[in-house]
Amino acid sequence: MIHKEQINRTLLERYGRANNGKPNFRLAWSDSETENRFGEFDVWAGKIWLRTECCVRQVPKYPAFKSRWILEKQVYAPAPEEVKDYNWYEPIFVFESAQGEYLEPISRMVELIINSIFYPDRNKRIESDDQADYEKQKQKQHDIDVMKLEEQRPTAMVLSELGELIYNAGGSDAGSSKSKGH
Repeated sequence: MIHKEQINRTLLERYGRANNGKPNFRLAWSDSETENRFGEFDVWAGKIWLRTECCVRQVPKYPAFKSRWILEKQVYAPAPEEVKDYNWYEPIFVFESAQGEYLEPISRMVELIINSIFYPDRNKRIESDDQADYEKQKQKQHDIDVMKLEEQRPTAMVLSELGELIYNAGGSDAGSSKSKGH
């Protein structure tokens, strides 16, 4: 299940607010986004066309995308003349497959989309950080292995020396009699 509030909170924390105080990025549900648009609208009575009116109407912002998550970005551009309540958000990604199937946004995916479009060096830094973490972990494991070997080394040396003493003792007459149980 999508946690829109959590993703939007993460987007706000990572990418901040625009000069107008609104988040720079947000996740929005396409069906809930509307805008008041000036234009020519047909008036119908059932299936009967009555007339065309020139007026301002509240219309879906994303009529081409039904029931989809939209990743939006604040923009600094003049408001389109026909939009009377421009909210300064424009779509940058629609969560649907190439076949038009619904895709559920995941927080990490949302960040990768933003970073790849607007901050390509961040993805490199993330990869670099991942590689650096891997190298640190690898070095740490190596250090632990070396430490274990060093801890075992004196024991191995003692056993080796003990074995040499036993071997040498077994080669002498005194050692022979001991080994025979006399």
